[in-house]
Amino acid sequence: MKAFSKLTFAVLSVALIGVTSLVLSRAKRSSMEEVNNAIRERPARLARADRLRSGHHRVLVFIGSSTCGASSDPELHERLERIASFYREQSLRSGGYTTTLGVALDWDTNDGLRFLNKMGAFDEISIGRNWLNSHSVAFVWRDLPGAPTLPQLVVVEREVEVGPSMVEVGRDSVVARFLGLDEIRRHEAKLIANANANAQ
Repeated sequence: MKAFSKLTFAVLSVALIGVTSLVLSRAKRSSMEEVNNAIRERPARLARADRLRSGHHRVLVFIGSSTCGASSDPELHERLERIASFYREQSLRSGGYTTTLGVALDWDTNDGLRFLNKMGAFDEISIGRNWLNSHSVAFVWRDLPGAPTLPQLVVVEREVEVGPSMVEVGRDSVVARFLGLDEIRRHEAKLIANANANAQ
């Protein structure tokens, strides 16, 4: 009877270990599947910003500062993400691509970096030198001048040709500029309305 009990106990132990291993294995696979799904479902921005490519390139340039009250609006970063998503989807449909540039006009680069991190995930950032920041010079004062208003969102387009040994970049052109929170809000609302109309 004792031998039988020991044998039964051994068999049950092996079975339990097997079941436990199977559960852990499935849990690991489930965990890995979640990770892989997260990677596959990552924003299209990340999937397209990690390599050079030819085509119609649209850049969404956000200009703000941590010292500007309007730039620190708690809803602004979500609006910027939604606007960028609309433009990325539009670019995908037309065969181009959209990237984002965050410009912080803070004198202190650490303050500017913290500010842009709160604003979202940009493909490129430019920080420092206040209104003499190189991208402020380019998009406000000199090359593509506009009103010195914060925050603002500038939509820039260019053609890019990537060759085996060089990259040809066409001239930038500003196709839209949204000054202040109200104009950015209205632009987001217009994009949402257009998307809803196209979906019907």
